[in-house]
Amino acid sequence: MPISQIILARGGSGGGSPSINFYGYSNPMNEGAGNTVYVNYSNYSGTWIYWQIVNDTTSNADWEGGETPSGGLYLEGTGNVNFSWNTAADFTPDGTETYYVQVSATPGGSDLFNEQLTISDTSTQPPFTYDDFTIEWWQKMESGGTNPRPWAFGLYPTQRIAISYESNAADYYWINNNAIGSVNRNHVNQGWQHMAMVRRNGIVKGYENGVEYFSDPDGNSAILDTTAPLYVGTGESGAGNFRGYIKDLHIVKGYAKYTSNFTPLTVPVQPRLGTIFLMPTTDSGTVFNDTVGSFTATVTGTPTWSSDTPFTTATPYTMTGAAQAYNPGLGILYILKTTDPGITTVRAGWTVSSANYSGTVTSTTDTTDYYNITIAVSSGTLDSEIATFTQPALGGSVYFNGSSYLNYGGSAQWAMDFDNLVYSGITLNIDANNSTSYPGAGATTWTDLSGTGNITLYGSPSYTTGPPSSINFSGTGQYGVGVTNGVIPSTGYTKSVWFKVNNTTSDNNLVSSDNGGHYVFMNATNRIYCGHGNWGATNINPSVATITAGTWYMVTVTFDPAVGMNLYINGVLDHLYDANLATFTGNGSTNIACYAPGGNLLNGSIGRVLCYNRALSAPEVLFNFNATRNRYGV
Repeated sequence: MPISQIILARGGSGGGSPSINFYGYSNPMNEGAGNTVYVNYSNYSGTWIYWQIVNDTTSNADWEGGETPSGGLYLEGTGNVNFSWNTAADFTPDGTETYYVQVSATPGGSDLFNEQLTISDTSTQPPFTYDDFTIEWWQKMESGGTNPRPWAFGLYPTQRIAISYESNAADYYWINNNAIGSVNRNHVNQGWQHMAMVRRNGIVKGYENGVEYFSDPDGNSAILDTTAPLYVGTGESGAGNFRGYIKDLHIVKGYAKYTSNFTPLTVPVQPRLGTIFLMPTTDSGTVFNDTVGSFTATVTGTPTWSSDTPFTTATPYTMTGAAQAYNPGLGILYILKTTDPGITTVRAGWTVSSANYSGTVTSTTDTTDYYNITIAVSSGTLDSEIATFTQPALGGSVYFNGSSYLNYGGSAQWAMDFDNLVYSGITLNIDANNSTSYPGAGATTWTDLSGTGNITLYGSPSYTTGPPSSINFSGTGQYGVGVTNGVIPSTGYTKSVWFKVNNTTSDNNLVSSDNGGHYVFMNATNRIYCGHGNWGATNINPSVATITAGTWYMVTVTFDPAVGMNLYINGVLDHLYDANLATFTGNGSTNIACYAPGGNLLNGSIGRVLCYNRALSAPEVLFNFNATRNRYGV
């Protein structure tokens, strides 16, 4: 049966709650089907929500086998995640069914959403896409230059990413020195404008003052150049020099910050997970500083600091009384406007402080009666008591006179399809998609990009060029052996692997060690088993979710002896196992596609393996998943 689209209309979230849209795919629709729902969300501040799928409108699901598919999602800011289940509904003879997805701040609830899913046989599977990114900036442009560029990665004709204002009459968007599309536009003497170039799911979009004005799918190509410098104020010698003001150039790797029309913030841009560069031009002493990656500019000409900004100074606002209601789980204050009329001056990006907590406003919603403020609390506990909201310092901008520009040099960070991972504590990083790690078919060494120790391949496993690229193991005599020490410490660790299996009847070992150590394998079932050799039986800790042959997954295991072992599938927590907290007794070796060398072999493919000498947090696990998922079509 063809892949089927599941569409959920946005439900009423009420009270200014963060918004969620669900869409997804089910393939095939029969007993034991594997189903996935993809989730777009906005305005969440580091919050867990919980989902379940039922085929009636109550929490008592009527599913065959009596199992209610359920799980949790960690939402932060605006982005997308997914959840999957493998329990089949009781389908009607024509192969259709209505479901309800229920979402809550607590497991088993339905207070955030209780909405119907409708299935029909109409859609196609999402295509493979290269990694998302966001480049945003404020500009106030003057005349000058034939084809000015506010910034560019590389100089024309070798630019990797750029936007050019050709003859000051049309905006051209560039990927790998190809003009993927253009649109008529004039930015000269238009005052301050917020601009953004965003790639999401392979489609490049352009936004002016929060309104989409450009969209093209031809930007879905790998951006891998690590040598092209980041230029600000130019992108082509002479003709590409920019004249005017630039503020808050912000580059985010692996994340599409904007997916639809939006209202630009009225305060300076703040970094987020994935930010690799931010030029806030805070004051004349830090005019060219990158406050995130510490990149240093080489200056040509005389770009200068200016106090001119797109923002208007606002007076701090103190509430006249306690908020009428608040939700500490979602971090929202609900303030009656007739009681506190001045509260509507507060905007996202402002800081907030009270006697009991402090933090930053992440979003605001103006309803008929209430002004709802979502807060990321940094200390203390949110309550309804009187708080003071303060606009952050506005800083300034950089003025380019048409012959001046900045050069921040080349970097692997500018290669948008070299993943922007969590690197703190990384001890193994092998990637079949990276020719430095694996040069191609026939190679017997899978090079560790972290430098700890390489993987030696035995039995001549085959290689798929992709995308996605992978090493393919037959289940007979093919596996990889790593170094014996330094990768997985017994005191705490993380293992992540992108894989797909050819069947669920093989042992399908993924990332394990020599005898007596640690393991992640499938134990000839359709579930993931993880643990330590000294825990006894290897079947004591199975995943809740099941694995479907032929489908790519990212499985992550974290272990902290004070907490237990967390298993994540595609960035989402499957379960915590804390019945046994004993550390493993082996040597910390790390083998690929086998347990002890030559045992419990994998019949399937591996694309990427990451190991760390510490237990990553849930947000870090999700961040790594989102940074790598596109190339696997997930």
